[in-house]
Amino acid sequence: MIVQAAQWWRQTGPALQQAFANKWAQVDWKTLAEKDSAEYARLDQERQKEAALLADANRRQQEDTKAATARAAQALELAKQAENAKLAHKLPDYFGSPEKAAKTYDELGKFLFAKGIPADRIAQIHEAPIIEMALAAMRFEQAQQHVLRSSEGKALSAKAGKTPGRPTPTRVAPGPASPAPSQARAGNRNGRRGPASGRVVQEEWRELDRRCGRADPSQRTLIRHPNDRRLLWRHRPTP
Repeated sequence: MIVQAAQWWRQTGPALQQAFANKWAQVDWKTLAEKDSAEYARLDQERQKEAALLADANRRQQEDTKAATARAAQALELAKQAENAKLAHKLPDYFGSPEKAAKTYDELGKFLFAKGIPADRIAQIHEAPIIEMALAAMRFEQAQQHVLRSSEGKALSAKAGKTPGRPTPTRVAPGPASPAPSQARAGNRNGRRGPASGRVVQEEWRELDRRCGRADPSQRTLIRHPNDRRLLWRHRPTP
């Protein structure tokens, strides 16, 4: 009832005050006082009475508005406490203590303000379902940012790990080297045999030594086996 009366006065009070001013502005008070002092006294008394009524109505309206505002603030505080109790029971990690709740509300306020919600509207939010949805949205965005930063870090680490450095020398095993592909192709075109196994090469050397066994020592020279890249002292084979 008090709230309704305060709203009525806020709507009609300015119009009544303007009507009061217009009504008495038409009276020539100086001329009336000179010609008819009794009428002047009557009208002046009536004017003061109406002014007092307007002042009293305005005062009561202000008091009612103040009382209604206080009751609304008290009701809002009770509602906030009830909603906070729900949040503390459902989400203790974020609202389980006054310190946790204050930290969470501060982060939510910054998050919602960054999304374009005015600060005065954020201050009015107290409903538990709305706060839960805002918290879920904030946590989802934070998780996305964390994954993005982790992916970027891994990509940078992988890129740094692939930076070329000095190659490690490759150990070359002893023994006859394989011919280059171009040499192998040339040998095939000339009718040569490819490289033989070590056992076959040794047998062929023994056969060559047997054939050269009775040759003159002056005929000793360096001979390259056709299937071996090594140069060894051997007698030239007897024709």
